[in-house]
Amino acid sequence: MDIQTLKEEHRALLELRSQMLALIDDADRPSTQIASLRWRFSRVLLAHLAREDKHLYPLLGAASDPKLAALATRYEREMGNIAHLWQAFITDWPSDRMSREWSAFKQAARFILDALHTRILFEERDLYPRYAALVSSAATLPRAG
Repeated sequence: MDIQTLKEEHRALLELRSQMLALIDDADRPSTQIASLRWRFSRVLLAHLAREDKHLYPLLGAASDPKLAALATRYEREMGNIAHLWQAFITDWPSDRMSREWSAFKQAARFILDALHTRILFEERDLYPRYAALVSSAATLPRAG
């Protein structure tokens, strides 16, 4: 998996996050735009997580460096927790509840969006450079044959 694809998905998620926060901050009540953004965010996030689960974590988890393998395992477990929080956020906040409990929704949205933002920054700093290095070193190894 090309690291650029994962980074582009991060950029898309950060852009959607910014748009959602802007709508939340500007709106006095929920709008159809917020509902639409939540679903777009979900689609990008879930596709991104599936790619990480399929490509990133298995390669890093099998690394010969035990610290890197442990880091990958920790990140994978933590991301699962964040993914569950996102899914709970989507389930717990249908449009009618958003309307009734707008202030609480805004607080919940900021919490999960900030957690995802922090996670993206950690991945970009800690995980992705190591993944890129492993992929690069694997590409330069002679193939058996």
